[in-house]
Amino acid sequence: MSNKFYRLFLGDTETWLLPELALFLPESHCLVIADWHLGKTTHFIKNGIFLPKTSFV
Repeated sequence: MSNKFYRLFLGDTETWLLPELALFLPESHCLVIADWHLGKTTHFIKNGIFLPKTSFV
């Protein structure tokens, strides 16, 4: 994956859009991650929802 990021200002706040699909706020050292699907595989298996083998990473 590329190590490039896009610098963006939201008002006076500098943000970096990262290629890992996250947002970084350098001033506060804060990493923002959205839509993080923790436990999704377990939930699907418990509810009998089919998952192809490629989903088990």
